[in-house]
Amino acid sequence: MQISVTGTVMKPRQHGYTLVEVLVVTFIIGIIASIIMVNFTVEDIHKPKYFGQYFSRMIPVAQQQAILTPAEIGLLVNKDSIQFLQYDKSWQAIDVSFMAHSTLLLQGINLNLVIDGKVVDLNKKITNPQILFSADGEITPFKLSISAAGVDSYTITSSANGEINVNNE
Repeated sequence: MQISVTGTVMKPRQHGYTLVEVLVVTFIIGIIASIIMVNFTVEDIHKPKYFGQYFSRMIPVAQQQAILTPAEIGLLVNKDSIQFLQYDKSWQAIDVSFMAHSTLLLQGINLNLVIDGKVVDLNKKITNPQILFSADGEITPFKLSISAAGVDSYTITSSANGEINVNNE
């Protein structure tokens, strides 16, 4: 038994962790692991679906942005990325946070863009957008097919009046 300078009895030091501490750490590690697993498996299995849903949701946002600003909005589609642009003497990245960045396509996704019945060569690096959104609500009619090996493909079509259709094939 140890006695302190003040005369009180000191308890011996304990080494190790309590059961509650171990359970809390295990719980936190489990949550982090499940989040990582869900992110990898869902995005890997459903790449065309994920990209198709994202893209089909951004089209109406771009239309609304063109009407509200009023400015011409463009969509630049390349083999490996898409980017929303705004025209102000030249095409520039939009300064709205949810549309400001290029969305890089995940590996394994194949895009096929058709405008006015002609297939667009997405391998060419261009700076002007292929799809335009005007301030009066009109949009360049297009058909975008999104596919990957072994997974269902998606087709997004737009008419001149801005109507968007998404088909799972």
